[in-house]
Amino acid sequence: MAAARGCGHRSCAKLQQMKLDIEIPFALSKLDRDRRGPPIPFIVFRDDAGDPHFTINDVHRATKVLKDKLCALCGKPHKLGAMWFIGGAGAAFHERGLYIDPPVHEACGRYAIRVCPFIAAPNYSKRIEDRTLDPSKVSDSALLVDNGMDPKRPPFFVLSRASCYRLIDAGPGQVYV
Repeated sequence: MAAARGCGHRSCAKLQQMKLDIEIPFALSKLDRDRRGPPIPFIVFRDDAGDPHFTINDVHRATKVLKDKLCALCGKPHKLGAMWFIGGAGAAFHERGLYIDPPVHEACGRYAIRVCPFIAAPNYSKRIEDRTLDPSKVSDSALLVDNGMDPKRPPFFVLSRASCYRLIDAGPGQVYV
Protein backbone atom coordinates (compact mmCIF):
# COMPACT_ATOMS: atom_id res chain seq x y z
CA MET A 1 0.00 0.00 0.00
CA ALA A 2 1.32 3.44 -0.88
CA ALA A 3 2.14 5.83 1.92
CA ALA A 4 -0.83 7.91 2.90
CA ARG A 5 -0.69 11.67 2.51
CA GLY A 6 -1.53 13.68 5.59
CA CYS A 7 -1.50 17.22 6.83
CA GLY A 8 2.15 17.11 7.92
CA HIS A 9 1.65 17.21 11.70
CA ARG A 10 3.61 14.57 13.65
CA SER A 11 0.52 13.40 15.58
CA CYS A 12 -1.42 12.99 12.32
CA ALA A 13 1.46 11.05 10.75
CA LYS A 14 1.51 8.67 13.73
CA LEU A 15 -2.26 8.27 13.51
CA GLN A 16 -2.02 7.62 9.78
CA GLN A 17 0.51 4.83 10.38
CA MET A 18 -1.75 3.33 13.08
CA LYS A 19 -4.65 3.31 10.61
CA LEU A 20 -2.67 1.07 8.30
CA ASP A 21 -2.31 -1.46 11.14
CA ILE A 22 -5.98 -1.46 12.22
CA GLU A 23 -8.23 -3.98 10.52
CA ILE A 24 -11.31 -2.48 8.88
CA PRO A 25 -14.52 -4.21 10.01
CA PHE A 26 -16.26 -6.18 7.26
CA ALA A 27 -19.32 -3.87 7.28
CA LEU A 28 -17.06 -0.88 6.52
CA SER A 29 -14.77 -2.69 4.09
CA LYS A 30 -17.24 -2.40 1.19
CA LEU A 31 -17.58 1.39 1.41
CA ASP A 32 -15.84 3.82 -0.93
CA ARG A 33 -12.40 4.87 0.30
CA ASP A 34 -10.97 8.28 0.90
CA ARG A 35 -7.80 9.13 -1.06
CA ARG A 36 -5.84 8.42 2.16
CA GLY A 37 -7.30 4.93 2.54
CA PRO A 38 -10.00 4.90 5.23
CA PRO A 39 -13.60 4.07 4.35
CA ILE A 40 -15.97 7.00 3.87
CA PRO A 41 -18.76 6.67 6.46
CA PHE A 42 -22.30 6.34 5.13
CA ILE A 43 -23.52 9.67 6.57
CA VAL A 44 -20.55 11.80 5.49
CA PHE A 45 -21.55 14.71 3.28
CA ARG A 46 -20.23 14.64 -0.29
CA ASP A 47 -20.27 17.75 -2.42
CA ASP A 48 -21.56 17.80 -6.01
CA ALA A 49 -18.12 16.64 -7.22
CA GLY A 50 -18.38 13.57 -4.93
CA ASP A 51 -15.67 14.74 -2.54
CA PRO A 52 -16.29 13.66 1.08
CA HIS A 53 -16.26 16.17 3.93
CA PHE A 54 -15.70 14.10 7.06
CA THR A 55 -16.69 16.84 9.51
CA ILE A 56 -20.12 17.33 7.90
CA ASN A 57 -23.02 14.88 8.09
CA ASP A 58 -25.35 14.53 5.10
CA VAL A 59 -28.71 15.52 6.60
CA HIS A 60 -30.66 13.34 4.14
CA ARG A 61 -28.57 10.25 4.91
CA ALA A 62 -28.64 10.94 8.65
CA THR A 63 -32.44 11.14 8.47
CA LYS A 64 -32.57 7.81 6.60
CA VAL A 65 -30.24 6.22 9.17
CA LEU A 66 -32.44 7.35 12.05
CA LYS A 67 -35.72 6.43 10.34
CA ASP A 68 -34.59 2.99 9.16
CA LYS A 69 -32.40 2.22 12.21
CA LEU A 70 -29.17 1.89 10.22
CA CYS A 71 -25.57 2.23 11.34
CA ALA A 72 -24.36 5.78 10.67
CA LEU A 73 -20.95 4.50 9.61
CA CYS A 74 -21.67 1.51 7.35
CA GLY A 75 -25.36 2.06 6.49
CA LYS A 76 -26.38 -1.51 7.42
CA PRO A 77 -29.32 -2.33 9.78
CA HIS A 78 -28.85 -2.54 13.54
CA LYS A 79 -29.63 -5.68 15.48
CA LEU A 80 -32.40 -5.19 18.01
CA GLY A 81 -31.03 -3.74 21.25
CA ALA A 82 -27.44 -3.39 20.06
CA MET A 83 -26.82 0.22 19.08
CA TRP A 84 -23.80 2.22 20.13
CA PHE A 85 -23.20 5.96 20.38
CA ILE A 86 -19.92 7.86 20.23
CA GLY A 87 -19.70 11.10 22.16
CA GLY A 88 -17.92 13.13 24.77
CA ALA A 89 -18.51 13.01 28.50
CA GLY A 90 -21.39 15.50 28.28
CA ALA A 91 -23.35 13.14 26.06
CA ALA A 92 -22.30 9.88 27.70
CA PHE A 93 -22.48 10.63 31.42
CA HIS A 94 -25.00 13.42 31.89
CA GLU A 95 -28.45 12.11 32.88
CA ARG A 96 -30.00 14.15 30.08
CA GLY A 97 -27.08 13.79 27.70
CA LEU A 98 -27.83 13.98 24.00
CA TYR A 99 -25.93 12.79 20.95
CA ILE A 100 -25.68 14.67 17.67
CA ASP A 101 -24.58 11.67 15.61
CA PRO A 102 -26.80 8.63 15.00
CA PRO A 103 -25.95 5.21 16.47
CA VAL A 104 -23.39 2.80 15.05
CA HIS A 105 -22.56 -0.91 15.24
CA GLU A 106 -20.10 -1.82 17.98
CA ALA A 107 -17.40 -2.94 15.50
CA CYS A 108 -17.87 0.20 13.39
CA GLY A 109 -17.71 2.41 16.49
CA ARG A 110 -14.60 0.70 17.85
CA TYR A 111 -12.91 1.22 14.49
CA ALA A 112 -13.96 4.90 14.37
CA ILE A 113 -12.63 5.70 17.84
CA ARG A 114 -9.25 4.32 16.79
CA VAL A 115 -8.88 5.97 13.36
CA CYS A 116 -10.98 9.14 13.21
CA PRO A 117 -8.51 12.02 13.70
CA PHE A 118 -10.98 14.15 15.69
CA ILE A 119 -11.72 11.28 18.07
CA ALA A 120 -8.41 9.40 18.21
CA ALA A 121 -5.87 12.25 18.19
CA PRO A 122 -6.04 14.30 21.42
CA ASN A 123 -4.31 17.27 19.80
CA TYR A 124 -6.67 17.36 16.83
CA SER A 125 -9.08 20.19 17.43
CA LYS A 126 -9.35 22.21 14.24
CA ARG A 127 -12.54 22.52 12.24
CA ILE A 128 -11.59 21.81 8.65
CA GLU A 129 -14.83 22.16 6.72
CA ASP A 130 -14.22 25.88 6.17
CA ARG A 131 -11.04 24.96 4.29
CA THR A 132 -12.34 21.90 2.42
CA LEU A 133 -15.89 22.78 1.39
CA ASP A 134 -16.10 24.73 -1.87
CA PRO A 135 -19.53 26.48 -1.92
CA SER A 136 -19.64 26.16 -5.73
CA LYS A 137 -19.70 22.35 -5.32
CA VAL A 138 -22.72 22.30 -3.00
CA SER A 139 -26.22 22.00 -4.42
CA ASP A 140 -28.94 24.38 -3.33
CA SER A 141 -30.70 21.54 -1.48
CA ALA A 142 -27.79 21.05 0.97
CA LEU A 143 -28.56 21.97 4.55
CA LEU A 144 -25.44 22.75 6.55
CA VAL A 145 -26.42 23.20 10.19
CA ASP A 146 -24.74 22.38 13.51
CA ASN A 147 -26.52 24.18 16.32
CA GLY A 148 -25.36 22.13 19.22
CA MET A 149 -21.82 20.93 18.90
CA ASP A 150 -19.41 22.34 21.44
CA PRO A 151 -16.65 24.08 19.46
CA LYS A 152 -14.03 22.64 21.86
CA ARG A 153 -12.95 19.03 21.41
CA PRO A 154 -13.96 16.86 24.41
CA PRO A 155 -10.98 15.59 26.43
CA PHE A 156 -12.08 11.99 25.74
CA PHE A 157 -14.75 10.06 23.87
CA VAL A 158 -16.99 7.24 25.03
CA LEU A 159 -18.58 4.37 23.12
CA SER A 160 -21.92 3.76 24.86
CA ARG A 161 -24.41 0.94 24.26
CA ALA A 162 -28.13 1.67 24.01
CA SER A 163 -31.10 -0.59 23.48
CA CYS A 164 -33.23 2.16 21.95
CA TYR A 165 -33.31 5.88 21.26
CA ARG A 166 -35.74 8.68 20.63
CA LEU A 167 -35.36 11.83 18.60
CA ILE A 168 -35.62 15.35 19.95
CA ASP A 169 -36.31 18.02 17.35
CA ALA A 170 -34.17 21.08 18.04
CA GLY A 171 -35.23 23.13 15.03
CA PRO A 172 -34.44 23.20 11.31
CA GLY A 173 -31.91 20.53 10.42
CA GLN A 174 -30.96 19.67 14.00
CA VAL A 175 -32.11 16.50 15.72
CA TYR A 176 -30.65 15.09 18.92
CA VAL A 177 -30.63 11.37 19.63
